[in-house]
Amino acid sequence: MSSVMREYFISLLKSSILKTQPKEIPEGTNFAEIFNCAKSQKVAALIYYAIDKLSNGPDVQLMKKWETEYFEAIRNDATQQYEYEKLVKNLTENNIKVMPLKGCIMKNMYPKTDMRTMCDIDVLYSCEDYEQVRKLMESNGYEILKWNKIYHDSFYKLPVTNVELHRNLVEATSKNRRYFDLAWERAVRDRENPNLYYMTDEDFYIFMVQHAASHFNEAGLGIRPFIDIFIYLDNKKQLDFDYIKRELDILKLTKFEAQIRKVVRTWFCDEPCDLEVKKIEEFVFSNGIYGNSVSAGTARIASVSKGNDGLFVKMLFVLKSTFPGRLHMQENFKILKKAPVLIPVFWIVRWFNILFFKRFKFNTVLGPAMKASADDIKRYAEIMKIFGL
Repeated sequence: MSSVMREYFISLLKSSILKTQPKEIPEGTNFAEIFNCAKSQKVAALIYYAIDKLSNGPDVQLMKKWETEYFEAIRNDATQQYEYEKLVKNLTENNIKVMPLKGCIMKNMYPKTDMRTMCDIDVLYSCEDYEQVRKLMESNGYEILKWNKIYHDSFYKLPVTNVELHRNLVEATSKNRRYFDLAWERAVRDRENPNLYYMTDEDFYIFMVQHAASHFNEAGLGIRPFIDIFIYLDNKKQLDFDYIKRELDILKLTKFEAQIRKVVRTWFCDEPCDLEVKKIEEFVFSNGIYGNSVSAGTARIASVSKGNDGLFVKMLFVLKSTFPGRLHMQENFKILKKAPVLIPVFWIVRWFNILFFKRFKFNTVLGPAMKASADDIKRYAEIMKIFGL
C-alpha cells in the first residue's frame, strides 16, 4: 500500500473514532484497496462510520460489502455482549473467579461498542474444580474446541461466539510468565460480585503492551493494537506512568511501548512522522490483524537468526521446531508434568500427529518459514530492533 493510501486510511480511522468529517478520497487511491486492507485488519466496520459520511464514496456494489461488514459487526457485538454477561454470571455464581480481558474491556471505551470487534471473549479464570467449568460450558450450549491446556481452554457456540477461558495470562514458554502469574494478587475485586475481578488501569495497560509484543514475536502486528492503545490512553488520562515504566523495565518492554505510543501520537495526534514510525507503519500495513502465515514464518526465522540468513539458520529453526522445550511440550502433553523423562518419546508422538492428522501446522509454520527470503528476514529483524525486542 502506498504512503498516500496509508495516510488516507489512517485519516478515515481518525474520523470514525473522533466523529469528525472525513476528507474526500485523494487522487491515486481507491476504495477497493482500502476495503480489502480494512477487512484483513478487522477494522472495516470501524472505518464504515467515516465512509458513510463521504460525499463521493465507494460504488454501490462495494458499499454493500461495507454495509455487510457493518451490520455483521452490530450483530456479533450484541451476541457477544449477551454471552459475555451470561458467562460471567454463570461462572461467578458457581464460585469460579473470573477476570475479563482484552476486548471485553476495550470495546466499552470505543464511541460505539460495535466499532471494536472481538474474535474471542477472553476471560481469565481460577477454580479448584476445572471439570466443573467444562460441564458448565457444555450445559450452556458450548462445544469444546480445546480443553485441559495450561494456557487456555477454548469453546464455541453458534452462531458466532468463541470463548477462551485462560488459566494463565501468557503462555508457559513466555519469558514473562512469572510476572503475570501474580495477576490475581494485583487484581481488584468487584464491589458487588466477590468472584469478579479486574486489573488496575495500569496493569491492564501493561498487559495490552505484553499481548501486542507477544503477537509481534509470533506472527506480526496489525493496526488494531495501536487503535486500542490510543483509545485506552484517551480514556485513562490519569495513569501512573512512573509505575508503568518500572514494570515495563522488568518485562523488558519499555522501548516497545514507547515506539507504540510514538506511532499512536503520529497517527491520531498529528505529531511528526520520523523514519522509525514510517518503517513500523509500512510493516503494520503489510500484516493482517495479527500477521499471517508468511509473517509468522518470517518472525520465527528472524527470532533465531537476528537478521542473518542462510541454510544454517533455517536448519537451527527446524531443529528447535522439531524438538521444542519442556514447557512447550508440557502445554500439549499434560503427562509430561509428572514424567518429563518421557519428552523424547512425545517428540515422536507430536510429529506423528502433525504429519498424519495436523498437517496444516506444517503448511502454516515450517513451510512459510523455510521460504522466508533474506530480505524479509532482515526487514523483520530491523523492526524487532526498532521495537527493542
